[in-house]
Amino acid sequence: MDELRRKYIRARRALSAEDNQKRSTSACRLLMGTEEYKNARTIMIYKAARGELSLALLEDCAERDSKTLLYPLCIEDHKMLALKPDGPEAFQKGSFGIGEPVAERSAIISPEDIDLVVCPCAAFDEELYRLGMGGGYYDRFLPGCVNADICAIAFEVQKGTDIPHEAWDYPVHFIVTEERIYR
Repeated sequence: MDELRRKYIRARRALSAEDNQKRSTSACRLLMGTEEYKNARTIMIYKAARGELSLALLEDCAERDSKTLLYPLCIEDHKMLALKPDGPEAFQKGSFGIGEPVAERSAIISPEDIDLVVCPCAAFDEELYRLGMGGGYYDRFLPGCVNADICAIAFEVQKGTDIPHEAWDYPVHFIVTEERIYR
């Protein structure tokens, strides 16, 4: 599974910065056109790192769209919290080099209070399985999001066939790329 993960991470990293931005913008527009996004009030997203699809457009539009944005904070035992930061200065580089909210300057939001979770991934398939980065943080967190629609977002170059999955892997409800929505 590690080799498969590396293959698709290389594919997304091969995109130029300009191409990444263009594709990220297209994917965000598709996501913001979904009923799941339109109906959501509280949305958990992520800060892109290492060539991931950027959600900058969604972040820019969230306030206009009356959305509350939450961000993940990875903690001990491969667990994750959903935090609402108190402004843009409430972020720092985390242990994985990813921008994450500072716990002391953020509110912890219960997973049951989230309407939409937008997950990053290394790869995905049309069966709605995502291959994460290997830590299992989202797979442990998502079962608690009982009222949320779960979405993965990625570039088309990250699409594979028959992504391996285990019993504990949590499938998503839909996947958004720069080209289409998989349901």
